[in-house]
Amino acid sequence: MVRVRFSIDGRGPFEGMMRFGTPGERGIEFIAIPARAEDFAGARTIRVMPEDADPFEAPVIRITTDGGQYDDAVGTMTGYVVFQA
Repeated sequence: MVRVRFSIDGRGPFEGMMRFGTPGERGIEFIAIPARAEDFAGARTIRVMPEDADPFEAPVIRITTDGGQYDDAVGTMTGYVVFQA
């Protein structure tokens, strides 16, 4: 896993951990970002800024939140975004 900062359709930056998935896909797991799932409805592009590599953009395949949970007490959600590699 690689630590990254990322933004989705210009919203962010947020922090997460990038993992390599199936061929052609990568994912970023995020914990407690200050956003709601509906903020990313229809998301199209992710900009990824790895710690030790050049930033890049990629098409979003899907965004999944852990059970659609939004923590109202602190205003954050947890989940992952999958994008085309």
